[in-house]
Parts: sequence; C-alpha cells; structure tokens
Amino acid sequence: MEILVIVLNGALLIILTTSYSLRISTFHVYVVNVTLANFLHAILVDPFSIITDIHGGVWIFSYAVCSFYQFSLWILSAAMQNAHALITLNRLWAIIFPIHYRQTHRRTTAVLLCIGMWICILIILLPGMIPDATYYRLLMDRDVCRVNSAGQVDWSITSHFLAYGLAEFIIVIAYPFIVYAHCRRKKTTGTSAPTTRALPSATAAGQLPSQNKTRSSKRLHILTLLTVSVFICWTPGSVVYSILPFRNIDIPLFADLLFAFQAALDPVLFMVTLPELRQSARRLCCRGSVHPGA
Repeated sequence: MEILVIVLNGALLIILTTSYSLRISTFHVYVVNVTLANFLHAILVDPFSIITDIHGGVWIFSYAVCSFYQFSLWILSAAMQNAHALITLNRLWAIIFPIHYRQTHRRTTAVLLCIGMWICILIILLPGMIPDATYYRLLMDRDVCRVNSAGQVDWSITSHFLAYGLAEFIIVIAYPFIVYAHCRRKKTTGTSAPTTRALPSATAAGQLPSQNKTRSSKRLHILTLLTVSVFICWTPGSVVYSILPFRNIDIPLFADLLFAFQAALDPVLFMVTLPELRQSARRLCCRGSVHPGA
C-alpha cells in the first residue's frame, strides 16, 4: 500500500509541477497541498512503521530517530487531514460568497492559505511534542516508540481535536451546506438567465457564466467523492486516536490501512475528476515515448 501511495502521489506531483501545458489554477494549489502531504508521509513515516510491524511492534532504532518519526507522524498526518479540510473550506467560500471569492481569491491567496495551514499545525503540535521528546517519552519503555499522551492529557485532548478531529468535522458538516448552496444557486441562475447575460462583470475575467457553472459542478463532484472516502477511511482511526489521551492502546491494523488507502485514493480521484490532469499526463507520456532521433 505504501509503495502505491508513493507512486501515485509522486506521479501526480510530477504532472502538476513539470507539465508546461498545464495552467496551474488556484484549485490545483490545494491539490498539490494534499498530494505533497500524502507523499511526504509515505516516504518519511511509513518505512519506519513497516519495519516496526515486521519486528512485532518493537522499536529497533535510536531515540533520536524515534523523535523524528513521531514529529513526522503527527505533523504529516495532521497535514493530510487539514489539506482536505482546506479544499472543503475553499468550496464553501466559493459557493456561498461567489463574488467575493472571484474578486479576492488568487493563486497567491491559495499558496498563503496552504502555508498558513502548515504553520497552524506546528503551533498546535510543537508545544506538546517538544516536552514529550525531552521528558515524558523518556519515562516509557525504550522498546516502544510512542508519544506519552497520558503524560500531557490536556494538550493531547486539545491537539487531537484541533489538529485532527476538527478537520473531519469541517469536511462532514460543511458538505450539506455546500450542496444546498450549490443547488439553490443553480436554480437561481437558471431562472434569471436573461438578466445574467446582461451582467458579464459578475463573472470571472474572461469566463462565461456557463463556464463558471461547469467548473462549479466539477468541483462539487470532486468534493463529494473526497467527502465520502474521507468519512469511510478516517472515522475508525479518529475513534481510536480519541482514546489515546486516556489510555495507551495499540492502533488496529485496519485503521492504519484505511488511512493509507485514502492517501492512495486521493490522486486517483483527482485524475478521474480533473480532465486537465489526464490531458497533461497523456502529453507527458507521449513526450517521454518519442525517440530523440525521430
């Protein structure tokens, strides 16, 4: 599964960053954010998890490596989840405040929001991760590499909600509002079509109302698939991790597998629902298959 995550997310990153024919839109920035978090988690966290599982849960590396592993695990897991929440919030903003969204949301805005997400994760997690590495985890068995959540119960409860649980809560709760606003906006636009034709300034620069409607429907399609898959793949792990502040328990294998499956599913969903990515992938493949001497 981890190899699949690396290959799929790595391939999508290559398409997004090297395809000259692909015009990077603001939404593509959020796609890069999700894909990058998935890829970094797969190469920095998953190898240690696999080796530890092979050795029956016994940590065979040094204490310093354990600290690196835990920092990477907590920060990148939170990034994976909050990157999805950022897409949901982006769609909520676009569908509820469309004019304000088109006037203020630019590629730079999307980049800054993604950077802000990473900074917020660090602000939430580091105040507990640093004391854990320097004191609380030293009280535990060295054969196990795990954050001593019981040693910082207040921080553990707060961080689990703010860095992890809140992301899934936003994704699930915001989705019905987005669908309702989308259907209402679509109905309103349909009944007032003659009026909107006389107001081209209400659309984004260089885009027709029909193009905006098609793009909005496409984004909702993506959001629907992501919301359903996230709810299925993340909920078991969220329930288990909510118990950790009160009791150190082993994480069930199926919860980790579902979480990893979502990371492998993300690039597939983006490729299936975004035709411009498929077109760029075809161009890259065709360009790579052309013989230099042809």
